[in-house]
This record gives sequence, C-alpha cells and structure tokens, in this order.
Amino acid sequence: MEQTDFKVKPKIVLIAEDNQVNMLLVKSIFENILPEAKLIEAENGWEAIEKFKEEGPDIIFMDIRMPEKNGYEATVAIRQLEIDEHVPIIALTAGTAKGEREKCLEAGMDDYVSKPIVQDSIHKIVNKWLHLSTNKNKDENESFVRSKEKIHYNKVELKDRLGNKEEIIAKVLTASRIGLDKCVRDLNDYFSQEELPGITETAHKLKGLALSACFDELAKLAEHLEEVDAFKEDKIKSLISKIELEIQQIKSLIA
Repeated sequence: MEQTDFKVKPKIVLIAEDNQVNMLLVKSIFENILPEAKLIEAENGWEAIEKFKEEGPDIIFMDIRMPEKNGYEATVAIRQLEIDEHVPIIALTAGTAKGEREKCLEAGMDDYVSKPIVQDSIHKIVNKWLHLSTNKNKDENESFVRSKEKIHYNKVELKDRLGNKEEIIAKVLTASRIGLDKCVRDLNDYFSQEELPGITETAHKLKGLALSACFDELAKLAEHLEEVDAFKEDKIKSLISKIELEIQQIKSLIA
C-alpha cells in the first residue's frame, strides 16, 4: 500500500507595513525564526485586504497607521470577509496612547506588538497563535536596557536584531536615509502651513523609523514632537531644528 506524504504546508505570513525599514526588520526576523514561511507584503490597508483575499494567510501583522486604509479599518474589512476560519491579526504600533491596545482588540485584532520590534516578541506571537516551535537565537539580548548616555546610532543592537546580516543591515540603513529625508521635508512643509496634525503624524512615523533603526536619541526627540498638543511656533521650531541636527549626526555615523 502506497504511503501518503504528510508534508506540512509552509505558513503564509502577511505583513502590512508602509515603513520600509520596519518591513525589512520584520521580514528579517521571520527569515530567522520561520525560514520556510511565505512572506507577503502590503504597503497600505487596501493592499492588505486584497492580499488577504488572494493569499489566504495564516497570520497577519498589521501596522496601525497606514495610508489608504489604516490598520483598524483594514482589520474590520478582513473580519467581514472571513467565513469559517479566524485568522490571527497582530497589531504593530509605536503608539503610546492610553487605551490603544483596547482599541486594537475592539477593531478585531487578536494581539499587539510594540515597536521597536524585536525577535523575541515575534517568536512569542508565532508560538502563541500558530502553535509552532520556531528557531530562536539563544544569544539574542532579550533584556536590552537603554543607557542614560545619548545614543545616536546603536549599531550593536541593530546587528543583533538583524542577525548580523550585512546585506539586510545595508538595506535598512539605505531605507532609513530615504525615510529620514522625507520626514524632514514633511515636517518643514507642515510647519510652514501651521498644520499641527501633519506635524504630529510625521513625528510618529519618524519615531517608528528611529526605534526600528536603533536611532535612540532621534526616537526621543520625535516622541517629544509627537506629543505637542497645540501649535506653539517656538517650541515646534526648536524641536524640528534639534531633529534636523540629530539626523545630520546619524547620517555621518551610517555613511
């Protein structure tokens, strides 16, 4: 009697993230812990919905703030498309707002990962929701403690996160330079228009980029700007100037 080959089908992972640095980071982590997985990329909420319909993923990692449709809206739409099977949707966010976790769960998400995204966080999520035994780097620094000293570019930490893969590190730094330049342009444009929502939204994006690329001091400055609750010209101008100087320092370090 012929034996049946019970091969386990590789898992399909949908990653919805509009920040190229974060996308590279998450993909690199999955290549380490779940190398057989099929990784599907989506750059905005609409694309995430379409990829869900086309690919039938086993799990979705969903950024909260994306163009077209945000993570909340995309999650609601995906839940309406589901028929028999519930697909775990994991929120990815650099947000610190009170009640954000509850808002994610109310939208239909199942869990929550805070940025900066580290391998141990993804490892735990995959084991929890897919019940898989993933590869885990035992040398990974899981209890990374931030120093009180100003750190402009934490090269050691970025290497740890990306498994010391020089090619991926180079891609992350190239994408970071592009992202930093765009954020500075956008901040100055919104400042000239006195448009506070645009300033705080751009600051949030800059914070997420900085956290992922291990630009620690920049992340702090971006968070201060994100938290500004009124258009106070002098304060905002000062913060943007500090951000620009910090970005110049970072560029000299990653050149």
